[in-house]
Amino acid sequence: MPQSPRFFYFLSDDDHPVHKNLFLWDAAIPSSRNPGSRPIKPAEDTAITYAEYFKAITEFLSAQSYEAVCKAASSILNRKILSKALNEVSIYLEKHGEFYHPARVVTTVDEKRVVFVLNVAVSNVGKEYLEGEYRSLNRLHKIYLFDFIPKA
Repeated sequence: MPQSPRFFYFLSDDDHPVHKNLFLWDAAIPSSRNPGSRPIKPAEDTAITYAEYFKAITEFLSAQSYEAVCKAASSILNRKILSKALNEVSIYLEKHGEFYHPARVVTTVDEKRVVFVLNVAVSNVGKEYLEGEYRSLNRLHKIYLFDFIPKA
């Protein structure tokens, strides 16, 4: 049986790990960056916990033999990366937004650090915007080959 990479979870940096032994694990993630603003309700009007957020990302990244991670790493490193090259995957919840809760995903392949972003929509409004923004990024990337335009 192939070795699976170990997953680690953080709030924005290595100094703030998140795991099941912390109170935060079962707490609801904020649905807004601004504490005074009216929050947008997540899908099905239920709060999303940090545990659910990180577990959902882990399931997504693990699907089809870690295809999403291998595809991102292959694109960044300009060569084919197989799942057996993945030892660890760290997921950092970068920020809370009205529409998205982006995660920075970090893995190491042959001692080269590979970093990419997974844009996570937990609200119905965020989910509605996600597809259009994906298409816009792809269109911009085809027109302008600038490195600062994210490749979707």
